[in-house]
Amino acid sequence: MNFKIIIIEDEKLAVTRIKRMLNELEDSFEIVTEIKSVKEGMEWFAANENKPLDFILSDIQLLDGISFEIFERFSITTPIIFTTAYDEYLLKAFKNYGIEYLLKPFSNKELSSAIEKFKSLKKAPSPSLQFSEELFRELLKNKENKFPTLISYARDKIIPVKTEDVVYFSLSHQSVFAHTENHKWLLNESLNQIEDLLPRHHFYRANRQFIIQRKYIKEIENYFGGKLKILATIKHEEILISKDNCKDFKDWLKG
Repeated sequence: MNFKIIIIEDEKLAVTRIKRMLNELEDSFEIVTEIKSVKEGMEWFAANENKPLDFILSDIQLLDGISFEIFERFSITTPIIFTTAYDEYLLKAFKNYGIEYLLKPFSNKELSSAIEKFKSLKKAPSPSLQFSEELFRELLKNKENKFPTLISYARDKIIPVKTEDVVYFSLSHQSVFAHTENHKWLLNESLNQIEDLLPRHHFYRANRQFIIQRKYIKEIENYFGGKLKILATIKHEEILISKDNCKDFKDWLKG
């Protein structure tokens, strides 16, 4: 099938990659326009508000704002596949006709699956099914199982850090580190920002200084004052769960 689409993305390399990925799919795609900023998007939709489109591929954080400003200004109801490095916008994406939420860097398979979802929804008896509560729950479930990749800078190198390989994150002397079984990586994000990005089923915020991953917890010891002490699969700093958070931690561990 031939689909008319718009790409909203401010990174040239990301646009090139998306085009390459689309070319490798079985369907054909006519890219109606490429938009790099909120201002450019406002201008284009003001002049082409009724132009027929099948779906939109959109980043969220652009050079001069977030793409939701465009969608809300023109009440756009075209299905949108969001492509972003951050997952905190999931609910807002759903409210703006988002049908999929791909965390960068996404694969050919993930993009293909998102387009297949669009095609399936398009065939649905009622268009309202595209934006049901059921779809939001599905998006939320997908998000909760995503392991984002973080970036560490070592001298003149950029190192991708796969969060699925991180035993725990720590805050020490105002610096945040990701600890894998073989290395310790310095990160730019705060521990709060990292917590927001991580799948909650797999990671737990033990306290102000630590986030631990479930699969690397070896055992748990009772500790002074009703606290719990976490022992991970690698040697680490003392990770404690406060007495007040013990029940919450145990509930998370059971889940």
